[in-house]
Amino acid sequence: MIFAHAPAGFIAAYVTKKIWQRGLSQLQTRWLYFVGTLAGILPDIDTLYYYLVDSRFSHRELITHTPILYVVVCLTLYLTGYLLKKKFIQALSLVIFFATLSHLIFDSLNSGIGWLYPGTDLIFGLLGISALAEGWYGQYLLVITYSVELAIFLGAGNIILFAKYRQCGQRLIALIISAILLCSGIITLCFIKPHLFARNSNIYYGDYDRDGVANKNDDDIDGDGINNFEDQDADGDGWSNQEKVITTAESMTGVYYDWTNKSYWAFLSRFGFLSNTDVVTRSYDTAGIYLHQEMKRDYKNNPAGYITSPTDDRFSSSPQNIYTYCQHQSLLLAEKQAIELGDIAFYLGENGEVAHLALVVEIENEKAIVIDAGFSEKEVIKVEAGEVGRVQEKTIAYGRLLP
Repeated sequence: MIFAHAPAGFIAAYVTKKIWQRGLSQLQTRWLYFVGTLAGILPDIDTLYYYLVDSRFSHRELITHTPILYVVVCLTLYLTGYLLKKKFIQALSLVIFFATLSHLIFDSLNSGIGWLYPGTDLIFGLLGISALAEGWYGQYLLVITYSVELAIFLGAGNIILFAKYRQCGQRLIALIISAILLCSGIITLCFIKPHLFARNSNIYYGDYDRDGVANKNDDDIDGDGINNFEDQDADGDGWSNQEKVITTAESMTGVYYDWTNKSYWAFLSRFGFLSNTDVVTRSYDTAGIYLHQEMKRDYKNNPAGYITSPTDDRFSSSPQNIYTYCQHQSLLLAEKQAIELGDIAFYLGENGEVAHLALVVEIENEKAIVIDAGFSEKEVIKVEAGEVGRVQEKTIAYGRLLP
């Protein structure tokens, strides 16, 4: 979720008021509603660490997205209030707990959080259930999650309005307007759904071979003893890596282009827009080829040529960094070497810098057809690789990651 954690925290405080409100003044109650609103977004304070300090792990994998942290903190705060006979401190602990719990629950609508930490570092959410991830829930994930966000916003608004307007007619008008807004929002989301890309987070945070290591950190996600980058079927689902990569890339056609290139805290990316490098990295991720992890290892051994470090959130979304990795691993194709499906097309400027790439999905008359984000300013398209090079006035080099 992006916007609704604060109002969800407010609602959590409101619906649990019978548990904590007894013995408090009206002013104290209002303050605790405010605290609940802030506590609703409290777990996401770790995004500051992720974007400003170290991006090697998802912020969902940090201790700030685990219930054990808030159980310990709030229990300590509650006992302190009990010993000091301060009802406000006790109420404060309960409000913080319920509000942060709402955050963790709503985060579990998709990839999830560390529910079982410290027992395991794995994160769990609804997308961890294969039947949901691969069925209607995964297909309509963005519509569902943003509809829930809108409903939470409207719910919080109605609570505030009901406190101010007590006549049945006024409340009925508020409910009717809310229902109209909610229905309009859902219809709009369904309309733009084909232009958004909902990734299956279970591909990253699941554990296919049940070895206790999340897929994105596992060198052998299907447990067959073959490294993902050398395995023809890395995830062991019966589809070759090439088939998965091409199918995923083809499904990106028509998706909105993220012109910010994941800046502004990946705001558009969270809505389902795709940046230039997403076409490559997410297609490979679907097959179990986690380029980010391999690039981190390569950087540790040889940082030359990389323009950012793995602690930077744009490390694996930099075309130059991906090109550098291919250079280091001798994955660039020789000039006369035949192009294959799944190869990466790099577009090089005069100084050899790379600012654009695409993914080869077809070969027609010895010409590469690519899926490209950025050539069209509006959406991801399928286009002849040479046409992109001519317009951008760049030469093309090809890299091959698939075994």
